[in-house]
Amino acid sequence: MLKSKPRIHKFPRTDGPEPNIGEVQRIEDGSVLEVEGAGQVKLMHTPGHTQDHVVVYLSDLHAYMISLQKILDLSPSQIYPGHGPIIQDPIPKIEFYIKHRTERENQILAALSSQPQPQTPGQLVKIIYKDTPEHLHLAAENNVNHHLSKLLKENKVENKDGLWRTC
Repeated sequence: MLKSKPRIHKFPRTDGPEPNIGEVQRIEDGSVLEVEGAGQVKLMHTPGHTQDHVVVYLSDLHAYMISLQKILDLSPSQIYPGHGPIIQDPIPKIEFYIKHRTERENQILAALSSQPQPQTPGQLVKIIYKDTPEHLHLAAENNVNHHLSKLLKENKVENKDGLWRTC
């Protein structure tokens, strides 16, 4: 038995009238919703089989790294992804992804440890991505935020008012 009435979030149709599905909260391309058990998800307008179709994007580096390790532990000889070609000999590719993410995590921890004051993700980008063109810093900051969320779940960092430090 439902305790409360479900909330319906919907991207507006552009090719005809809206269906009568009750009270609907309109969403925009790029809207972010808080979802119990998943945290924040981003909604992206991706018209396909209907004009009001959206993709729900959940990015959780912690869960991703656990998933990579689970796949690696299986020692598969091939992987059949949900999209794209079959991956032959996937172990080196999975090991590369794990190594790359671990190296970035270690850079973030080292940068936090080397600073006397807590840092914002933007400040960390300037420390870690010195050789990256500035027009790419926003994307780099998104990456740093994913790592900080993972490190927070692992109790390796603390966040107070958007300022991060190691534990």
